[in-house]
Amino acid sequence: MHACGHDIHQTVMLGVALALHELNEKTPLGRSVRILFQPAEEQLPGGAVQMIEQGLLRNIPRAFALHCDPKVELGKIGTRIGAITSASDTIKIHLSGHGGHTSRPHLTEDLIYAMSQIAVQVPSVLTRRTDVRSGVLVAWGR
Repeated sequence: MHACGHDIHQTVMLGVALALHELNEKTPLGRSVRILFQPAEEQLPGGAVQMIEQGLLRNIPRAFALHCDPKVELGKIGTRIGAITSASDTIKIHLSGHGGHTSRPHLTEDLIYAMSQIAVQVPSVLTRRTDVRSGVLVAWGR
């Protein structure tokens, strides 16, 4: 099960919308606020692409995202410029080689072993070739 708090995200943003509406009733904010809920956030290409293509960010000078983080102390808000959580992407790896018989493994390419080495070594090499503070990470999954 994946439970990163999407119900909390929606509840918080609805609360923000309600609070902003109530504040605006008392003292006009002087600008519009658009609350967006991103569909398909964790799938590729993700709902953000469709939202941008549909013009939902047109004429928006600033955008803020919300994502729960259990490491932020209760009652505090964590912010930063730039990425704050991970993004997903897809890579395809195609291996090919000569088959053979199990009685002569030395005459074949062991593609299972080769793929296992890619799965282990790519993240390992990446951590040794990039600054750990850069936020670059490879994690295999679906």
